[in-house]
Amino acid sequence: MRQRLRKHGFSEDEIGPAIRQAVDAGLIDDLTFARLWVEDRILHSPRSRRAVERELLEKGIDRVICQAAVQQHYPESRERELLWALASERFERLSRLDSETRARRTIGFLARRGFPPGGAARMIKQLETEQRQDMAQEANDE
Repeated sequence: MRQRLRKHGFSEDEIGPAIRQAVDAGLIDDLTFARLWVEDRILHSPRSRRAVERELLEKGIDRVICQAAVQQHYPESRERELLWALASERFERLSRLDSETRARRTIGFLARRGFPPGGAARMIKQLETEQRQDMAQEANDE
């Protein structure tokens, strides 16, 4: 809020009291903002826990609040679920490509969302293994 008010030309003498008044009135609540940001990211634009925390820090939220919000509202198990869902969806969408290009593009997609390339590569290997097993099962069924 402080940055935004500075950007709009307000002086520090005006900003300090305005922020104190807004906090006292419950209009500015970093904990609630951080929780809502984390929940929104999970639902609408999934990112890694690290990326979500970085976004909150860039918005001027205190590091302790960022870490608490991510820890409480975005557990590691949820991150793994999202990583799997995103990797599966993208991998399937790129099925017309050769396997190397498909893997590279899927890993790049996940990396842009803050997921570590190593974890993404492991997901790709799992997806490729599942795909081979499905193809073998289909061949056996025929």
